[in-house]
Amino acid sequence: MIHHLKRLKKADPLFWLTLCSVSLVWILRIIFIPLPPTNSYLNILVNTVIRILFFLIPLVVWDLLRRHKMKNDFALRWPKKAGVYWAVIYLVAMIGYEAILGRSFHFTDDMFILANVPFAPIIEELVYRGVVMTYLLERGSVARAIVLSTGLFIVAHWPGWILYSQVSFQQLLVLSFQVGYFGLALGYIRHKGNSVWPPVVLHIVNNYLSFGRV
Repeated sequence: MIHHLKRLKKADPLFWLTLCSVSLVWILRIIFIPLPPTNSYLNILVNTVIRILFFLIPLVVWDLLRRHKMKNDFALRWPKKAGVYWAVIYLVAMIGYEAILGRSFHFTDDMFILANVPFAPIIEELVYRGVVMTYLLERGSVARAIVLSTGLFIVAHWPGWILYSQVSFQQLLVLSFQVGYFGLALGYIRHKGNSVWPPVVLHIVNNYLSFGRV
């Protein structure tokens, strides 16, 4: 146990400074730079560019400063079969649960939704199940990495819910719970697959289905 602890990497203050700065800038963006209307294709371009500039680029720069392989730090590896299996199991369980509740899905042909939906899941997974979870796994247990990365994933949604959607406190709790258990599942799948790709695909499919829930 002692030998294992010695192998764990020390905390990197620059990582947390980068992550906090990204979060602060994201909140300021929500307050001062409203996005175009959601029914505008300009929204796709602007939203995607802003997310890349505010989330991915600062973390990429941090990673380059460490002179590490970005492929490993962002978990851009071919997934193990276990990760794929658990992603499929989660998806089947989710659809089964919705069926029990009497809900069903239809695949939308709305080109705006088809074009816009993938970007947020890809960027969010690269950040939270990619670089953040990798960082935490290097410095602690799997459970701790999953829980903390999920907590950060939840908090990242709060500014939009509070400032844009103006949800009530009760709604905030419900949404946090929903995103939380999904985040825990994504974290576990990332761990089992040793890759960010199964969570990316599952997250995209989940978001598509959420638009098609009837």
